[in-house]
Amino acid sequence: MSSLIYKVSRRSLRFAVLFFTLFIMVYAYSFFYPISVTHAYSNFHEVQTSWGGYVAQGLRGTYKGVQAYFTVPHLTTSPTSDGLIDTWVGVGDGHFNPTVLVQTGIRSSWDSSTHRQLNQAWWWVVGDELPSGSISHIYDEPQIHAGDKIWVYMTSNANNDDYDYFEIRDINTGVRIATYGSTQHNPSTFADSAAAECVVETHSTTPSNTGTVQFNGCKVSTDNSNGSQDWIPIGNTQTTLKNVQKYYTEHLTLGNKSATYATTSSLSNGTDFVVTLL
Repeated sequence: MSSLIYKVSRRSLRFAVLFFTLFIMVYAYSFFYPISVTHAYSNFHEVQTSWGGYVAQGLRGTYKGVQAYFTVPHLTTSPTSDGLIDTWVGVGDGHFNPTVLVQTGIRSSWDSSTHRQLNQAWWWVVGDELPSGSISHIYDEPQIHAGDKIWVYMTSNANNDDYDYFEIRDINTGVRIATYGSTQHNPSTFADSAAAECVVETHSTTPSNTGTVQFNGCKVSTDNSNGSQDWIPIGNTQTTLKNVQKYYTEHLTLGNKSATYATTSSLSNGTDFVVTLL
C-alpha cells in the first residue's frame, strides 16, 4: 500500500511540474508578443458616445483606400475615470449588405490606477460574413506618444489585389507597422467600399477627455483604368460628404440628460479639420 501511495504521489508531482511549466510558457508568450483579439472592438459601437470627423458615402465598390495624418491626442481625466479614444481611417460600413468595415489607427487609453497614457496601433475588420464577426490585431508599441504625428494608410482589395493593406508610421519616432493582417485571399475581409472615413471615436462614459485632434491630408482613393489608385481630398469627392458629428449619434443619454463629447470643424483645403474633445 505504501509503495502504491508513493508511486501515485510521484506521478502527481510530475503532472504538477509539467502543468506549471506549460503555464509559465503560455504566460511568457502572451506577455512578450502582440495578441490577436477576436471581437476586440465588439462593444465600441454599442457605447457610441461620440464620433467626430468626416465620411464620404457612395455606392458599393466606390472607395478602395484612405490615408491621413493626425496628432495623437493628450488624454486628461479625473482620478477615477478611464479614457479611451480611437483615431482612425477606414473604408466600408456603407449600409449595404453584406457590410464590411476595414479600419486602422491608434488607440489612446488612460489608466487611472497608474496615471499613464498608453497608445497602441491596431487594425480591425468587421464583416457580416466573417465567422467570428470580426478580426483584429493590437500592437504594444511603447514609442508612440501623445502629441506625435501619425500617418495612417490603408487599402482594401484595391484593383482586385486580393488583400487588405495597413500601414501606420510615427513621424516623430520612426515607428512603422505595415501588414496585410490575416486578410490575404479572403474576400470576406474586403470592405464593401461604399464609404471612406477619417474619424476620432471616444468611448468614455463621462466627458473626461479634453483637447483636440488635428487631421491633415485626409484623402480617399478609387480604382482607375490604369490599375492604380486615384487619391482625392475627402472634401472633393463627387459623392455625399457628411460631417459625422452630425451624421452619427453624438449624444449619450444619462438618465434625463445628454452630453456632447466632440465637435468637428469645417474642412480646410478639402483634407484638413480639427476634432475637439469636450
